[in-house]
Order: sequence, then C-alpha cells, then structure tokens
Amino acid sequence: MHCGPFSRENTEGTDPCCPGDGLWTEWTPHFFRNDAKGTYQKTRKCLSAPAGCPCTGAAVQEQTQCPCPTTLKNADVCAQIDPSINQDYKMDWFRDLVINDTDCTAILWMEANNDLLGVGGLKMCQTMDPYLFVPALILLLPASETQGPSNKCYVDRPFNCEERGTGAKDMTVPFTCDLDKLMWRYDYTGWFIEGYHQPAFNVTK
Repeated sequence: MHCGPFSRENTEGTDPCCPGDGLWTEWTPHFFRNDAKGTYQKTRKCLSAPAGCPCTGAAVQEQTQCPCPTTLKNADVCAQIDPSINQDYKMDWFRDLVINDTDCTAILWMEANNDLLGVGGLKMCQTMDPYLFVPALILLLPASETQGPSNKCYVDRPFNCEERGTGAKDMTVPFTCDLDKLMWRYDYTGWFIEGYHQPAFNVTK
C-alpha cells in the first residue's frame, strides 16, 4: 500500500486519511454463534479510528446458515482405496445431510431394513459378527484427522436394523459442525469427516 504525497497546506486535524476507507484488521478466522440474534458471525476492528480515520464497511459479517459445508464427498472412492470394501459392498446409496441451522448439527438418514430388496435387490442390512443385524456406513476422513485408519476409510455399524420395515423405515446418524475448522464431526467417534456413503452388502458373497 502506498499513500501520499499529501498537500503541505493542510491545517492541524485535517490531514488526509490513508487508506481513504480506513484500515481494518483481518476478519476473525472462525465463526461464533450469536445466540441472541440467531446468527453465525465473524468480526473485524477498525485500527485507524483512534487516529481520527473512520473505516468504511461493516464490522460484522453474519449469516443464519450453518457455515459448515452443505454437501460432503461421496465416499465411494474408498472402494478403490480399500480393496476389502469393494469385495464386501456395492457402492449404491448416497444422500445429502439434513442440516439444522439453529445449532449447526446434521443428520444422515440411512436405510434401516431390507425393503429395497423388492425394488432392485439391494441388501442394506446384514448380520456381521459380533453384530446381529446392521447397516454399514463408510466414512472418508480428511488428511488432517489423526485418529482412525491410516488409509482414511472407516466402516462403522451405527445401529441395529429391523428384520423388515415393520417400524421406522429409516434411522439417523448425527454430525456436529466444528465452527473453528468448519468441518463436520461424526458424533459417534468424534472424528472429522469429509465424505460418507451407505453401501449395500454384496449379496453374491
């Protein structure tokens, strides 16, 4: 940034400000929740105001939408990363998260029974020792996540399925937005994730 030269004829108190719209700090790197307003905010401060040079623009950046990503990657890439996944599962089923903007949480609706067998043969739940009857959820972890498997692909069995769809057809798994990193955490492990997939079991095995 370069300012000046300025006129020598300015009287005391009338020197021009540089830059003309004032000097701001950077925006805070993280969002925080303003519960009173129901928004997510970043802020900045005017550094030049004490010197008599006010800043132009807003000091608060706010939004009502949860700032974490609205969509995540399809973790079907794990079928290439981990050959055992490709043997055990068919990568057929992907849904977007359902996000609650009020508290920056989200749920993923998962198929919780094998009713899809009648419309295409997808087996979404299966007995897997020591589990009685469960679905699979494949999680793709970011490189920054230090926990979990080194290949960044993890298969979880988050709940018990129903034998058939006698009750709830779907069940949910929860996620929470980390406002510092702007990444989703899988609540059952606390790990950051960047993708997921509910695969069908390979019925040919």
